[in-house]
Amino acid sequence: MKTLKLQLKKALKLANTQVLAIAILTSTNLSAQNWNEVIKAVASDRATNDKFGVSVSISGNYAIVGANAEDEDAAGGNTLSDAGSAYIFERDASGNWSQVQKITASDRGENDWFGVSVAISGNYAIVGAATEDEDTSGGNTLGSAGSAYIFERDASGNWNQVQKITASDRGAFDYFGYSVSISGNYAIVGASLEDHDAAGGNFLSSAGSAYIFEREASGNWIQVRKILASDRSADDFFGNSVSISGNYAIVGAYWEDEDASGGNTLTNAGSAYIFERDASGNWNQVQKITASDREAYDYFAYSVSISGNHAIMGAYQEGEDASGGNTVTNAGSAYVFERDASGNWNQVQKITASDRGEDDVFGFSVSISGTNAIVGAYQEDEDASGGNFLSIAGSAYIFEQDASSGNWNQVQKIVASDRLQGDRFGVSVSISGNYAIAGASTEDHDAGGGNFLSNAGSAYVFEPCLPTASSFSVRACDSYTVPSGDETYITSQTVMDTIPNVAGCDSVMTITVTINNSNTGTDVQTACDSYTWIDGNTYTASTDTPTYTLSNAGGCDSVVTLNLTINSVDTSVTNNAPTLIANATGASYQWLDCNNNFTPIAGETQQSFTATSNGSYAVEISENGCVDTSACYTIVNVGIVENDFGNSLLIYPNPSDGNFSIDLGKTYSGIKITIADVLGRQLQNTTFSQTQQLHLTFTEPAGVYLITVETATEKAVIKLVKE
Repeated sequence: MKTLKLQLKKALKLANTQVLAIAILTSTNLSAQNWNEVIKAVASDRATNDKFGVSVSISGNYAIVGANAEDEDAAGGNTLSDAGSAYIFERDASGNWSQVQKITASDRGENDWFGVSVAISGNYAIVGAATEDEDTSGGNTLGSAGSAYIFERDASGNWNQVQKITASDRGAFDYFGYSVSISGNYAIVGASLEDHDAAGGNFLSSAGSAYIFEREASGNWIQVRKILASDRSADDFFGNSVSISGNYAIVGAYWEDEDASGGNTLTNAGSAYIFERDASGNWNQVQKITASDREAYDYFAYSVSISGNHAIMGAYQEGEDASGGNTVTNAGSAYVFERDASGNWNQVQKITASDRGEDDVFGFSVSISGTNAIVGAYQEDEDASGGNFLSIAGSAYIFEQDASSGNWNQVQKIVASDRLQGDRFGVSVSISGNYAIAGASTEDHDAGGGNFLSNAGSAYVFEPCLPTASSFSVRACDSYTVPSGDETYITSQTVMDTIPNVAGCDSVMTITVTINNSNTGTDVQTACDSYTWIDGNTYTASTDTPTYTLSNAGGCDSVVTLNLTINSVDTSVTNNAPTLIANATGASYQWLDCNNNFTPIAGETQQSFTATSNGSYAVEISENGCVDTSACYTIVNVGIVENDFGNSLLIYPNPSDGNFSIDLGKTYSGIKITIADVLGRQLQNTTFSQTQQLHLTFTEPAGVYLITVETATEKAVIKLVKE
């Protein structure tokens, strides 16, 4: 048994586990409006192979995205391989979605797969960790027994873990938490590899089970029922997918072999089981459901979702179209069931993709909310228009129930705006009223399309366009035609116009039209050195008088002539070291220390500047409304008292920390260096035989010293400041 479960664990991991859809309690009929991508969401701390988007869920203004292979805690540290995490996103009043929190398990450990499944409903969220090993107290280690974690949003908007939940009869390799769903005060957790019946006996390997939890008035979540299939058998994988909505729950068993009456065995055809909560609070199986055209290896109910009286099941290996023909291997399908007045759940429609193709795996993920449903096909290859082939880029399909006929119609195929090969867009999907989200767990780029990180993962939020109203004013020449093209006006007035926008939504516009005639004008400009005009050209002389013709939205030509005055600043400087003189006269000056980030030198605002220490200096000149800065000029001979060596003699740095150099300008022989203090006391004598560059060090205290340099024919005395 253990060997089988280890093999299944590897297989499930390679399958890139999908989120199982949650129940949504409210819905809005969108009248077949177009759904637009409003955000590409990535993790704030995205990294290679995180698999962000392996599971997703959305409820109203909140969304959660799982990344079961992510390694760091909420603060970005404490790396634990594949510990897993989840990310909460929130929609603000302006309609912008942004990450508000990264959540991790309080007892996170390596290979826990926290985030392999996620669900959110109002202020509650649940995250599955199917390969977590410890019970709620952190002990009793059982490999991959699995757990789930419930989070609650407080009054400040923070999402806090309020409870870790595990199965009352947990066992090794049960995979409790492989699927999760939450709806109000109820949650359901699947354990698809669990082996025992509700009483803990009747061992059947990987028959599977699910557990229902209820939130008490005190806020504690308690297990109220372990549920399993009435006809359970080995390797059914009951609990691989779960969903709950109010008093209804659905559990998928995609390897189950018999039809609803228990006969007609077809290997891995798949089935689903509906449970209802009665007036006494008991959850009972009320129906087993299968596809009307079931066949072996269809994997019916690999994914499930329930919302009120509607449920949807995916069968991603099913091969026939809605009418039962046109076989295409693993094209995939989904089935919609509806609860009638007698409480029976009946298949009302089989749905397939309008552009179904081989190995698309349509139905790998599903979600339903009221009269809207979404189905993921993560191996689908074409864009929304059926072109631009990219292998396994992935797609999803949105369906809407027609109010009059009750038929479920595909209203849109959605793909990522930056779709690329191997992204697996649609590996997880969720829909809630006016919002839908699709995960792409092997997508590689950040929200801006850059920063490649292999399999970092992403998720995409879609919203339907809704009719809008707007008003604006427009000026036109001679006449104005409204955007729809329906009317043309030749006099100023307020008009109404209705047009579809780029997303196909009606926009009603109130337009205030002002009719003007063509005219001419002069653009008077004053600039420093050069001026770039509206024609895109740059002009450098006051004699430049170009013209430019402007065309406004109404087609009116306005000829504009440029009247330009160019002012310039003379930034040249005469270098009479240690004095610098700005050549510009009658201007404002501020001398700057280039070596100190061009800091202004206090009090130095005259045309000339005499350096008192070696350094690099520039001047900022303001003249005729223009400001410019000269080049930097290096002063190195400050402090030379006596000099027979000529202008080539240099000492640097000065001031010095005790290490300094003297450049004699050329090579001399028999050089003597004497260092004395200001009282004439000799402190150091040094001789050099033949050199041009002298490098000296002395260790006297900070102060002023006299350096005497002598050869047979020359002498210099230099004042050196030691800091």
